[in-house]
Parts: sequence; C-alpha cells; structure tokens
Amino acid sequence: MLISNNVFIFDTMTKKKFIISLCILTLVLIVIVLSIHGRGEIGKFTDFSIYAISVFVLLSGSMYYFGSKAATSKNKYTFNNLIIGNMILKMFLCVLIILIYKKVYQIESRGFLIPFLVIYLSYTIFETYFLTKLAKK
Repeated sequence: MLISNNVFIFDTMTKKKFIISLCILTLVLIVIVLSIHGRGEIGKFTDFSIYAISVFVLLSGSMYYFGSKAATSKNKYTFNNLIIGNMILKMFLCVLIILIYKKVYQIESRGFLIPFLVIYLSYTIFETYFLTKLAKK
C-alpha cells in the first residue's frame, strides 16, 4: 500500500485479491445455503439467509476499507479499536437481525439459525484472514 500526500491509495493486487476472495466465498455460501434450504423446514427461510449474506458482504467490504486505512494509521491503536468495534457491531447486528426477522415473520422454529451460523462463521473466518494480512503490512 502506498501513502502519497496523506491520501490513501489501494494496492491494486491486495484489493483485487480481497474482491475475488469475497466473491468466491459469497458464491460458495449461496450454493450451500440454497442446497440446505431445499430440504425440509429450513426451506422456508431462504430469504433470511440471503439477507444475512448481503449484510456480511457489506460488513466485510467496509472492514476491508477501514482496515486498510487503520493499518497505515500513525496511531498504533486505531487498528485494534477498529477490530473491537467491528466485533461489537457485528454481534449487535446479528442479534438485531435475528430478533427483527423472528418478530416480523412470527417465526417459532429455530431452524433458520443453522444456515445463519454457517454464514456468520464463514465471514468471521474470512475477516480474520484478511485483517491479519492487513495488519502485517
């Protein structure tokens, strides 16, 4: 990554690798979710899984953007603060999304949580991977 006149410029290979990895992960999860949702009671909750994937794609994209800036910050605590803030935000959003979906659609079953957990864990592992790479720079 380059810093020129205090303006952040993305290293195109790193950004390209991130976008390709995010797209691959998202496509794999969509295939997994659609195959899981084709079975039994879970099939009613496909929309919830697609909402969850959309939210996590947006979160991952924003974390990459802000993580890239924080990794080059002069304040050595900026990156750590970003990671802690992301963790709190993600937990809050997950609980909020689940509660809103349950309330709006009057869901009694907990079957929709299984694909959600797969999605959550996949994007969390992915974020850990790319944030570790950003932190090393």
